[in-house]
Amino acid sequence: MRKNILKYISISIGVLVLLIIYLSTVGIETEKFNNQIQDLVKQKNDKLDTSLKKIKLTLDPLNFKINAKTIDTKITFKDKPIELEYIKTQISLNSLIKNQLVASQIEISTKPILLKNFVTFIRSINNRPELFLLERFIKKGYLIADLKFSIDEFGAIKKDYKVDGLLKEGEVSIFKKNKIEKINFIFNISENDFNFRDISFDTNNINFLSDRLDVKKDKKDYLFEVY
Repeated sequence: MRKNILKYISISIGVLVLLIIYLSTVGIETEKFNNQIQDLVKQKNDKLDTSLKKIKLTLDPLNFKINAKTIDTKITFKDKPIELEYIKTQISLNSLIKNQLVASQIEISTKPILLKNFVTFIRSINNRPELFLLERFIKKGYLIADLKFSIDEFGAIKKDYKVDGLLKEGEVSIFKKNKIEKINFIFNISENDFNFRDISFDTNNINFLSDRLDVKKDKKDYLFEVY
């Protein structure tokens, strides 16, 4: 009898271990949370629409969390599309059991997108006045960006966000005679720090090159350092 009990316990543990390995490496795909995500996006901004495919869930057994990732997602704001490589986040096992998708940290990676559309999308999240001006001045350009941000208990985006990426063939026209074109650079942006590398652009038939530009916000002022 004892041998049979030990046998059943061993089999159960073995099945459980195999299940954990499978869920941690292969995972499962589901559309179960698509409506929740779309409703959540609508609550943040009713002009935002999302097109989602299946969400892949993999287990993180050490942290008792589930890694959720969806690929080839499209977000549309005012008929301007933002195509994404993926959206990735972690959700607690407790929220999964309760059939609720509750995430505290989110990562987004974009495909090449129009610069103007990207600024419009960022304004829908954080409507800062400088973004409004930038959106009006942008004429051309596309970028690829990776966004990382955290959400507090009330659903608001925290100030520890980061945006990394590169801009290609940008063009900005402040006035008709002040056009900056062929703008290219790599960027790293956080709440109060803006870092740009490998910068090049043309203005008034003058070619500008710089290895690095750092912009730091200090209260209401901006401090510039060029390398």
